[in-house]
Amino acid sequence: MLFVIDSSMSEAVNQPTPSDEVVIALQNIASAYSEGQHLVFAKPDVLDILRDCQYYSQPTRSIYNKIFNRLRGSGIRPGMFIRQLEVVAQPQIFETYQAGQCKVIRLSANYVNNSLISPTIFLGENHSDLELYERITRVYLLQTDFAKIGLHYEPMGGFGDTIHIQYKTIQNAKKKRLCLAIVDSDRDVPPELLGKIDDRKVSGLGETAKKIALADKPQELLCELLTLDVRMIENLVPIALYRDALPPNDKLQDTVKFMEQLEPETRRYIHFKNGLKLKELLPLNSEKPLVKYWLPILQKLKLPLTCQRDVECRKKEECKCYLVPFFGPKILETAMKFIKPQDNNEKPLTDQELAKFLDEPLKLEWDKIGQRIVAWCCGLVDPISGG
Repeated sequence: MLFVIDSSMSEAVNQPTPSDEVVIALQNIASAYSEGQHLVFAKPDVLDILRDCQYYSQPTRSIYNKIFNRLRGSGIRPGMFIRQLEVVAQPQIFETYQAGQCKVIRLSANYVNNSLISPTIFLGENHSDLELYERITRVYLLQTDFAKIGLHYEPMGGFGDTIHIQYKTIQNAKKKRLCLAIVDSDRDVPPELLGKIDDRKVSGLGETAKKIALADKPQELLCELLTLDVRMIENLVPIALYRDALPPNDKLQDTVKFMEQLEPETRRYIHFKNGLKLKELLPLNSEKPLVKYWLPILQKLKLPLTCQRDVECRKKEECKCYLVPFFGPKILETAMKFIKPQDNNEKPLTDQELAKFLDEPLKLEWDKIGQRIVAWCCGLVDPISGG
């Protein structure tokens, strides 16, 4: 994350007897920067004082001198990120305010301890999700001024529906950590079809997303929950990439062709792993949001809305009549061989090649995710450990 050092910090450390909290905070911030874990910004006059302060070690002064010299050519500045930490000398401050598109977390120096400057915890439903989110972010970085920014985080996989327990534990810990969590929404229709959205915005969410949303404490400013605007992470992978990842004669190529018929907006709400069964839409005259959304789409495709099998199933779980075909549970794993190499013989797509697969609607989704991850997980490409 970007740590912005307020002018009150340089004023405080420039006093004859600065507080230990201010001195320790400045040492911690310098340490985090030198290890590449976070970025640091301060105005030149602030840095001029910090790089000459005698109340901390020579290595710390050297780091602030390097920050002073690097900032002039880096282009890094507040407002480039949608989240940042502003460290002030005044005690008992822990609040947030909006500065344009940036949400600023403003806190006192005494909060800047070893746990806070640790790499941001990046929490996903599993580790393969985090690998895709990192590639999404690197593609996002291609189109920004963030060329000299690295991504630094502590990966943590939630293993499906246990992610809310991990997230709650992080928020409730006495030693506060920065944390970003991303989960599937599992919404099968656009939110506007769900009627009035409740205050916690859990309407239509799947169980995993609902549990973590209800566990989330918005007053815990050092953690943030991002629920995908698409149904699941598989919906973020371009259809063309699935086509190329599958063998040419694989029967799932028929599923690819079906998906290519659909509008990008419609593909946002498909269960890529399970498809859509006829039983889920019955009766067809129902007022359920699922029926109201999908029935016109399927009718436009001129699909038969009756079971084409000799024996019709009685339960949704037993139904084999698929209106929307499925890719199965391993489809993301299949695509990941182009996104992340599985062994030394496979070469993943470059960020530039991956970007060419994106249509405009999907690019907007990738940009939203990338923007959030950059804000929480930004650090140095080339750490300067050693002072």
